[in-house]
Amino acid sequence: MAAFADKDFNAEQYQSYRPSYPDELYDTIYKYHEAGGAQWNLCVDLGCGTGQSARTTASRLASVIGVDPSEAMIESARKVPQGHAKGGSMKYVVAPSEKLEFLEDASVDMITAATSCQYFKFPETWDEIRRVLKPNGTVAFFSYTAFQLGSPLNALNTYIDHCINSSSAMGPYRSQPGHDIVHTFLDLIPSPGQGFNASAEQRIKYIGEQFPLLHIENRQPVIIKASLPWSAIDGWFRTASYAHNYAKAHPEDKQNPEGDIMARLVKELKAEAEKMGFHENLINVETPMALLLFRKSA
Repeated sequence: MAAFADKDFNAEQYQSYRPSYPDELYDTIYKYHEAGGAQWNLCVDLGCGTGQSARTTASRLASVIGVDPSEAMIESARKVPQGHAKGGSMKYVVAPSEKLEFLEDASVDMITAATSCQYFKFPETWDEIRRVLKPNGTVAFFSYTAFQLGSPLNALNTYIDHCINSSSAMGPYRSQPGHDIVHTFLDLIPSPGQGFNASAEQRIKYIGEQFPLLHIENRQPVIIKASLPWSAIDGWFRTASYAHNYAKAHPEDKQNPEGDIMARLVKELKAEAEKMGFHENLINVETPMALLLFRKSA
C-alpha cells in the first residue's frame, strides 16, 4: 500500500496524528447495513492500518478482522487495547485486499475500508469481495482528503495545495494513482458490477464549502472537524505518504537550517496567519471525505 507498506514507515506517528472517524459516519453505514437486512456477525476491515476503524466496528459486530499488507501497521494495531464496549472479538491478518484466502465463501457480513481503498487492486479486490461477502452484505469504502484550514484561515489552503501538488515540492512524491483517487473523492473507484444491487449504490461527499472551485453536486457538510495547535498540523502532514517519500528521496533536507520541507510549510502558514491578524494557539481544521456504499444482491 504505497509508502505505508514500507518497513520504515512510522506507524506510531500515523496513529497519533491521523483524525478519528466520527459517529455520524458509522451511523450512516450501520443504517444502510440494517436496511439491507444483513447480519451482524463478521466485519472485515481492509487496509486497516493501525486498526482505528476496525476497533470502532467491533462495538457493533460480533467479530472483526483487520487486514493490511503492512506488517508494521498490523504490529502497531495489535499493541492498541481494543477498547470497545460490547466485547466483539478482534484479530489482525497481514494480507492485501485481493488475497483473502483465509476467509470462506459467503462468510462476511460487512466489509469496510477506511482511507485505504485508493490503493486496492481492481477488479481483483471486487472479485475477492464478491466471493467472501454474504448476500445482502454491505461494502463501505470511505476516505478523507488532505485536511483544509477552516475559518478564518481558509485562504491559506492555497499554500498547502501548492506544497503538495507542485512539481518543485511534493508533487513528484505523491503515491499514484491513490492520491488522485482520494482527491477526486473516490469517483475513480469502480462499481462492483455483477452480483451487486446497482440501485442501492450510494456515493456521499462530505465536503461542505471546501474546494469552492470544483463543481460538486449534493455537497454534504464536513463531518471531521477539529481545533489543533500548529505542532499537530505539522504531525499530520508528516503522516502523509508524500512526506515519507520525499524524506527518503531527500535525506539532506533534514539539514536545512529553516527546517525540513514540512517544517517550512507550517512556518509559512503560521507567518501568513499572523499577517492576517491571527495569533490564536488553536487552528480550526476541516477534513473533507467521501463515503461509498454498496450492497450485494440477495
